[in-house]
Amino acid sequence: MMAILGKLLGFGGAVAGPIVEYFNKKQELASLERQQEVEFRKAVHLARLENIKQGKINEAEWNLTSIRNSSWKDEWLTIILSIPLVGVFIPPLVDPMMQGFAALEATPEWYRIAVGIMVASAFGYQKMIDYMNRRKYE
Repeated sequence: MMAILGKLLGFGGAVAGPIVEYFNKKQELASLERQQEVEFRKAVHLARLENIKQGKINEAEWNLTSIRNSSWKDEWLTIILSIPLVGVFIPPLVDPMMQGFAALEATPEWYRIAVGIMVASAFGYQKMIDYMNRRKYE
């Protein structure tokens, strides 16, 4: 392209040659930069996909471990969590239960988190996460 321009404008090979070479190099560098940008974006995308995949694997392993380690604690927690469910229908138990929940609400946050983790490990981590995510967006 530059050679044709050089001939049209009357430039000789001595002037047109370096100009053509300069623009060719510049074009090569721009092409290389575009290629590197595409490769970088692909690498970032693959890394994100791997992180997502690894998260799903970790989640599945947690749930599988929870199922394998299922024992009396599941039944124990079911009974404990069912007491208030039944108690709200027994008038003499309503006030003491409400006082108990108020007392639990006053416990340190780390304790409530530990109880949540215990329940999540017994009944399934994913269900607890799904519940918390739904609550966050309501």
